[in-house]
Amino acid sequence: MSMRKGKKYLHLTSKSKRKNLQESVDDDHIHFVGEKLGEIAEALKKFTEDKTPQLYEEVMSMEKEDFDHDFLCDVFDFLAKNEFEAKVFLAKKAKHRKF
Repeated sequence: MSMRKGKKYLHLTSKSKRKNLQESVDDDHIHFVGEKLGEIAEALKKFTEDKTPQLYEEVMSMEKEDFDHDFLCDVFDFLAKNEFEAKVFLAKKAKHRKF
């Protein structure tokens, strides 16, 4: 009978170890998810930041390539009104940007 009690005790001990291990894994998962949510929030913040000043600088920098200032202002106005086109424009290297 003492063996059974011993086994029962061992069973309870291993059960409590599994519970502690599961809690530890759960804590790790919660921590991991929290970190990832923070990274996603930061990426969204960067994604939605106002790119208008950068867009203006990039468009107007093309004046050096003999584009007319008024034409570049029209290009900037167009891009400012068309977010997708502006993102594509900013993503391209200068030599691949076309008007």
